[in-house]
Amino acid sequence: IAALVLNYWTKDQYRAIRGRGAWINNTRLAGLQMRPPVGSLRLSRPLEDGDVATYVGLLRSGARIRMTGCPSLDIACVAAGGADAYVDVHGTRSHIGVHDFLAAAFILHEAGGDTFLDSSLPLNGELNAHDRYSLVSVASTAAYVRFVRPHIPEHSVGVRLAF
Repeated sequence: IAALVLNYWTKDQYRAIRGRGAWINNTRLAGLQMRPPVGSLRLSRPLEDGDVATYVGLLRSGARIRMTGCPSLDIACVAAGGADAYVDVHGTRSHIGVHDFLAAAFILHEAGGDTFLDSSLPLNGELNAHDRYSLVSVASTAAYVRFVRPHIPEHSVGVRLAF
């Protein structure tokens, strides 16, 4: 398995090869688990009525929140150490397709991070290109404990994506 995410604005290339690791341009991405959380989160899209309590909790935890509208670049930013987590927990209202996140989630995995899918969604071991998913991608266990676990409903981060 190999993955590539290209940032057309900065010309940065995020890439990974299974078992060999991940890189941004020519710099190896590693050590995410060793880095303390910096308090920076990426979100998928603007708040909707049901999301307000979740995001108020995230803000109270000291998180700085940024939204670019591009899940693959946001998750790649987590892999590069530029953010602690990427959050999309909109449940059945989610608009994130496999094509929006899978390459970046693999790059994050090879860099030492994890991606979790909503366990309330039907998933029989395979991702479906036609389905939409809610997900949380984290750089480290520390980021998960500080930002995700206290504020995101447990079912929203129940299934670890394995490669």
